[in-house]
Amino acid sequence: MLALIFMFTSIVQAIFAHAKKNPSKLCVVDDAKALTYDEYVKKALKIGNFLKLLGIKNGDKILVEASQSVDFLAVKLACHLIGAIFVPFIANCPAQKVISFIQKITPSLVLLNRMDDERQESITTSALTISSLIAKASCSECLTNFSFPEEHDVSEILFTTGSTGDEKGIMISFANNVAIAENVIHGVLMQEDNIEFILSPFNHSHGLRRYYANMLKGATVVMQNSVVYVKNVFDKIDKYHVNSMDMVPSALTLFLKLSQEHLSKYQDSMRYIQLGAAPILEGNKEKLRKLLPKTKLYNMYGSTESGVSCIYEFSSDTKANCIGKPAYNSTIFVVDDKRQEIKSNREQPGYLACKSKANMLSYYGTNTQSVTDVLQNGIVYSNDVV
Repeated sequence: MLALIFMFTSIVQAIFAHAKKNPSKLCVVDDAKALTYDEYVKKALKIGNFLKLLGIKNGDKILVEASQSVDFLAVKLACHLIGAIFVPFIANCPAQKVISFIQKITPSLVLLNRMDDERQESITTSALTISSLIAKASCSECLTNFSFPEEHDVSEILFTTGSTGDEKGIMISFANNVAIAENVIHGVLMQEDNIEFILSPFNHSHGLRRYYANMLKGATVVMQNSVVYVKNVFDKIDKYHVNSMDMVPSALTLFLKLSQEHLSKYQDSMRYIQLGAAPILEGNKEKLRKLLPKTKLYNMYGSTESGVSCIYEFSSDTKANCIGKPAYNSTIFVVDDKRQEIKSNREQPGYLACKSKANMLSYYGTNTQSVTDVLQNGIVYSNDVV
């Protein structure tokens, strides 16, 4: 069993501690750059200082277009150093969609991957491209007057689509993220020399939370925008000695199709592959078992509201419709439609409920009833039938 003894109240504090302990250790890698922990921290400190010069202050919300890049993650870290709330959104969406997010959260600043004519004409809130922000911040001094976030401060607002199709902003605390990271670390038996290739998008909670786990552990994250460039994936695996991977099931389907049998080359070095955010095709599970017979394979069950709730290791276990065992910080039980705990079976199914330190703070900008429909007394009630 892996002992978890973390004294950090935030992922931010963990990153800085690892930068002090192992400054030259590789931290984050993308298509353009590879930064050590020391380089990553200094980059974030410069961005944080520049954001303060722009007038960003504690409690301000910053809306940021997502990308699988070191710059995106450094902006996130910088926001947390100055007390700003980070709000990522999906890349390459039309201007009207960006405006809808702006109307929902009223950010003090919008950071974009690109500024085309349509966006420039439509967006009236203060906005910059991430590349221009990074270029200007590179000439800035490092932030010196800062403190680490408090554990119950809001770290981010993550937007998800509910069963009704309505987008909900989910408020996550720094303590939530530490608890989720612990769930991942414990679930995959993550080691300090972990080098994980994260192919899940960072606008989504699943991808971000794998990054958090590696940062809490002091490990290394490699990233890329798409599995379509399969040669680049394998080049990075070889160059950086990747020993674990994360992706969503749709990306796995494409990756297996494009890579053919090449993945089997890594059966002695790939410690685990974790997947989540959607059901995995049974055929894909079987392909992974055959290609990587020595690799641990994990399905992470959960939601944006409750993080990783259950973990199913399907390397050798072939139970149908199984979601595994409760995660490290999660207590799972089944309730009826009146939220009374029951023992469910095929004849009398119930609804899955989760009590966890990882559970969200609340929904952003919604009425009390909307919150209590899902979260009550620290328990997230789902509509998942078990």
